[in-house]
Amino acid sequence: MKKIGLILGIIIFVVLAVGSVGGSSSSSSTSGSSSKSSEKSSVSSVDSAKKEKTEKPVEMGKIGEAYVTNHFEVTVSKIQTVDSLKVDTFTSLDKEEGVKYLIITVSAKNIANESKSLISAGKVILGDGEDKIQITSDETMLSEGYGAFLEGVNPKLTKKTKLVYKIPADYADKSIVWDAFGSNKYIKVQ
Repeated sequence: MKKIGLILGIIIFVVLAVGSVGGSSSSSSTSGSSSKSSEKSSVSSVDSAKKEKTEKPVEMGKIGEAYVTNHFEVTVSKIQTVDSLKVDTFTSLDKEEGVKYLIITVSAKNIANESKSLISAGKVILGDGEDKIQITSDETMLSEGYGAFLEGVNPKLTKKTKLVYKIPADYADKSIVWDAFGSNKYIKVQ
């Protein structure tokens, strides 16, 4: 009998929870045409803001040159694309059909006055125009010298790493731009 009461209580709770979520969306949809027009105007203002952003030329760093991001001076020393990668006895990326691995060798000097971490490798943008794609995640490499820095980098010290991205093989020879550690500061690497 206690089990039936418990089950009945859970069902009532779920129904009330779903009802409260559903109720908030229906009240916003019945608020009239004024809210719809304000939604349209906010969407158009967002669209125009996006257009303004894309019209500005983006400042980009280059391979071999130091480029300042949020708290780091970043230098890309080398890029390469490979079919497969064997890092050590335990870590390797096997050859896959239609896949290349983009490896960005980079150093980052902490220019802040306190320790800072770089927990995101950032994204790479491949191609130009309508053919452009974004790769937002790097390959997780648990070997020393690979990946973003989970531990802090002390002030005025430099840390080197290799970032590895799995990319479509047919994009390996196209334009490649790297968002340096997710800072919205871009470096043209190819």
